Amino acid sequence: MATIECCVTSVDAASRSRLAEYGDVRGDRCLEHCETCRHGPCVVVDGDLLTGIDGIEDLEAAVAAAADGDRA
Repeated sequence: MATIECCVTSVDAASRSRLAEYGDVRGDRCLEHCETCRHGPCVVVDGDLLTGIDGIEDLEAAVAAAADGDRA
């Protein structure tokens, strides 16, 4: 299973719950080091930052694609 990390500021609880299907979701408060989450939802899947996400459907699709290799 993939490790999915996200900022609780940019990815709400309902979305984090939906992402749990794809791996172990770890939400934490933003440390505001990079300001990436201020531009929209972002997640880190197994160390790879995913950005440019528009809505929960895009977020789920991006995480599913990134986690797909872990399901094999």
